[in-house]
Amino acid sequence: MCSTATRLLTFVLTFTHALPNTQNPLLQPGTSSPNDLTTATATWGYHYHSGPLSWHRLSPANTLCKTGFRQSPINIHQGLRRPTGLKLRRGDYREYGILENEGQTVSIRPQEEDAKYGYQLYPGDSAGGGGGIGEGGGWALLDTMHFHTPSEHHLDGEHFVGEIHAVFKTIDGQTTVLSTLLDIDTTNSNHFLTTLHPWLPFVTTPLTATFVRFDPSPILDRFYRAYRRERVYTYRGSLTTPPCTENVLRLVSQEPEKISVEHYRRLKAITKFNARYPQNHPGYMNLLEWACEK
Repeated sequence: MCSTATRLLTFVLTFTHALPNTQNPLLQPGTSSPNDLTTATATWGYHYHSGPLSWHRLSPANTLCKTGFRQSPINIHQGLRRPTGLKLRRGDYREYGILENEGQTVSIRPQEEDAKYGYQLYPGDSAGGGGGIGEGGGWALLDTMHFHTPSEHHLDGEHFVGEIHAVFKTIDGQTTVLSTLLDIDTTNSNHFLTTLHPWLPFVTTPLTATFVRFDPSPILDRFYRAYRRERVYTYRGSLTTPPCTENVLRLVSQEPEKISVEHYRRLKAITKFNARYPQNHPGYMNLLEWACEK
């Protein structure tokens, strides 16, 4: 977000500290139709000719979506390795983050001035071969968290109602993504989801955003506890959205977090269907290329 907008947001918080039921959208929706594929926010999606089967056709930059041998998401199974040497250092956020409807997902991120105080991740030797994050010994900062409904990763063939991606980046742009699956509970949600629930009505329209109270610890701390119990798998994959960049370290927890029926319905009404189909096992031929072989 540009510095002018950031100053405006800070002004709003400093002088009003508005509660969720009085908060106005910080960004206004664009005038373009969501079906207009010429707009920057609608060049790709999850349906029709802009869906995952056609991402490689939408731009030369998306070639890996068709040809990549290490694409995400995948079906998680017992043969995948467990991460070792992982460290997660809790952040010291000042209170607020920015919740945004990006068009294809809902994301939440720390304010720019707070980012350097945020959660830090050290992957240890989890990265395996192929270079990139972890082997240089650097720490990565939490960049953003976003949602997919239904889940993108599967566990032994089972899909879940949703998935949270916590994206960590180093200064030089290397990326690690922690995936937490979501499972339905009749009444209860993880506290992180409970905190976000009152704010979701303010980002129902694409390209709108608002301030929220931001504390990712209920998700990230539980992810780290799952790692300590050897309940996390890792592999080197890709972004699950265009341009499908590879050499992304993926860590997926086997322990789903709970989301209540009410919270799930409100979330999926905004994100709708935004999950890429599972890809081939890392290192094997891309499924699109395999399907087109004669």
